[in-house]
Amino acid sequence: MVRYFCDLAGVSRSGYYAWLRKLDIHIEKEASDEKDYELIQEIFNRKKKKCGARFIKMALENTKGITMNLKRIF
Repeated sequence: MVRYFCDLAGVSRSGYYAWLRKLDIHIEKEASDEKDYELIQEIFNRKKKKCGARFIKMALENTKGITMNLKRIF
């Protein structure tokens, strides 16, 4: 069955199984991204949308003790 669907999709079986092993990691990363997004939105909305990435970075460090890269915020 797996062979049939892999042939249909044009992927190798080893590629499918490698993707399947990494699926949990992708789900955890998406959950982490969502949490970070909510933290950034909280700071952004609290300041009535008049702040930049550097301000958000410093606010996260000072109020929540969270260190986040500027690239992640931007």
